[in-house]
Amino acid sequence: MAHAWHLRGKLSKPVWNAHTGDAVLPKLDGHTGDVFSVSISPDGSSIASASKDHTVRLWDVQSGAVIGEPMRGHTSWIQAVTFSHDGCWIGLASSDRTVQMWDVATQQASAVGPFQCGRLAYTVAFSPDDGLVTAGSSEGRIYLWRTASGEQAHEPLHANDKIVWSVAFSPDGTRIVSGGSDDAARIWDIAAGQCILVLQGHTSDVLSLAWSSDACVIATGSSDATLRLWDAMTGAPLVTLHGHAKAVQSVAFTNDSRFIVSGSSDATIRKWDVRAACQLPSERRNDPVGALASATLKDGWLVGSSGELILWVPAEYRGCLQAALCTLMIGRSRVTVRVGDSGLHAGLDWALCWRG
Repeated sequence: MAHAWHLRGKLSKPVWNAHTGDAVLPKLDGHTGDVFSVSISPDGSSIASASKDHTVRLWDVQSGAVIGEPMRGHTSWIQAVTFSHDGCWIGLASSDRTVQMWDVATQQASAVGPFQCGRLAYTVAFSPDDGLVTAGSSEGRIYLWRTASGEQAHEPLHANDKIVWSVAFSPDGTRIVSGGSDDAARIWDIAAGQCILVLQGHTSDVLSLAWSSDACVIATGSSDATLRLWDAMTGAPLVTLHGHAKAVQSVAFTNDSRFIVSGSSDATIRKWDVRAACQLPSERRNDPVGALASATLKDGWLVGSSGELILWVPAEYRGCLQAALCTLMIGRSRVTVRVGDSGLHAGLDWALCWRG
């Protein structure tokens, strides 16, 4: 999974080990203006950085060396950068009101695009299959284009009257979550072009957000210096995380959705344990629901906390099941799923659901 970070201010970027917190590379110097955003490639081999100097640079993760020449094409600040999920492209959002795609191998702009926004583009994201690219703008709109043709996939979605700071696709690519200057995050159904849930609770702009890979949790970071976790299915608030002293500019889940990493204007990066944050009691691991809550999917098997094989899960059900397990993990009363003719469904009683 590629992670994009919005930094807004730092010129030099050290690289840290996510497990230990130790710096593994010195600061990466080269830009002549503030670095607004960085993204790590899906294979972890390179970093892309976007700057106020109108350029994007690629860096080798192992050596810290610059890869090739700076990519120049925008005529104003580059506000955001992100890798596509296949690692072949990077998407750029700029204050020049355009979004562009660049070929990572050749470091040349795609023949498709640039994509036009009505005003400044602040954020960019690829759909899970890389078939769509979306951007949020300073007119409060969300744009969607087809990466193969450059055609608009939908009319712009009106999120608010000011700025869309952040956007992210759901893991199945059917929805988008956006954060903006009206203190709220919104979940959108792409096919219908409609807002289906509003996540309200922050007291200032929602600057950053991320959708967990297991599809059940959304994390938002705000100018109010807090992170919030939300149930992605219902929009219900799960927990508010305090610790940063200033605005939370960036959030990202680890690939297993167990941890969240946040970056702030207070010049710190913090790592949060999702289970601990949601206060799952340890004694729940001794009951049936607790046993499922501590289980994970590995090579198609539902594996218990002691490594025992519980259940073989058909491939088409694994994504839904992992989402249900995460719902159990964070201690929600609406738990797990049942198997039916049309797949897996949310249920109120895990035992009755599984009996079905």
